[in-house]
Amino acid sequence: MQHRLYGLRGQAYVAEYKRLYKELKEAIKKDFFEIVEKTGNFNPKNLGELCNKYQIPVKVMDEWLPDITMEEKNRQDKFYPTGTWERCTEKGIKARDIGVVWK
Repeated sequence: MQHRLYGLRGQAYVAEYKRLYKELKEAIKKDFFEIVEKTGNFNPKNLGELCNKYQIPVKVMDEWLPDITMEEKNRQDKFYPTGTWERCTEKGIKARDIGVVWK
């Protein structure tokens, strides 16, 4: 299985990126807050689960989640912080470490 943006470049990548964001935003938001409500937090493994479920690369999901979660004004104590994946990679965590593997 490949992610949904695999092989796209330039304008085709940008167009599909925007289309997928619009298409998946509400479902991702719902799943994110369900995880937070169930577990009390959102960890890198949860990020990997969302990436696999929606077939979205980790870096892209990491870009989307801050905007998606900040839309919920009444839940801002449970938002996804910008740069989370960058901080994980600085600690040596790779996508496969959180369960994301594309073939």
